[in-house]
Amino acid sequence: WTDLAILYQNPPLALFEKLPKNLLTAMDLIVKQRDFAGQRATFIQIGANDGIMYDPLYKHMISNQSQWIGLQVEPQTELFQNLPNIHRNAEDWDFYNGVIAGPNRCVNRTIEFCETKTPGVGSWDTQGQLNTITLAACGGNNPKMHIVKRPCLPSFENLVMEQASPEFKRRTTKCLAKDPSETSTSDKKIEEKQCTFHVDLVQIDVEGYDFDVIQLIDFDHMIPQCIHYESFHLKGKEQAALDFLRAKGYTVRERIAGQEMDTLACRTLNKQV
Repeated sequence: WTDLAILYQNPPLALFEKLPKNLLTAMDLIVKQRDFAGQRATFIQIGANDGIMYDPLYKHMISNQSQWIGLQVEPQTELFQNLPNIHRNAEDWDFYNGVIAGPNRCVNRTIEFCETKTPGVGSWDTQGQLNTITLAACGGNNPKMHIVKRPCLPSFENLVMEQASPEFKRRTTKCLAKDPSETSTSDKKIEEKQCTFHVDLVQIDVEGYDFDVIQLIDFDHMIPQCIHYESFHLKGKEQAALDFLRAKGYTVRERIAGQEMDTLACRTLNKQV
């Protein structure tokens, strides 16, 4: 195996002393560490919507774009089109108009997706908040919803290697390859390489599918400093998600029912919450 990481730049962040009180504090801490080392922070956002509505990253990102390199994922074309516009001045960001789902759902890079018929128009439930790969939401002749086919990728590794900007890959990805003529950003299949990915933040909001997306992270090769996800819609899976992340070494604070929608998990020295 040959090391391909000649230009590799961002090593893993140092563990936080304790769990930040919220997502914005965590983002500030990430940026502080990277800035001190002369580096830019990196994030992946699954379910970016239109980049503003119900987006927990927006408040921080809109004034700190130059300190981050992002990869934003949104399946609905009408909402997705707003992302490059909002972040048009964000150097080295990239955007994927599709879905990340496991290989059992992502067949031939296509997936069936239950979507509102009028995304981006009207009230809360027509703005993309009900859209999901859980096709049951389209059952019963629901007049607001229909099933469409969307592009998909089967793993975070495929997402980074195929959709991230060259600078994102250069800063986050370290690969080994059997063929020394290959480069870390070539189009060779990800299965033919051994790669690790040092992404600082993963943000997930996919309407009840969040735990499934978390489980698509190969924690042997990608260990984000923080994972922030919408846990309100997980229902019976909420405790399983907490247990899973703790088993992976994360410190997690349970959301306050009736007050919070999301859960933050970070790598910390102090496991007390």
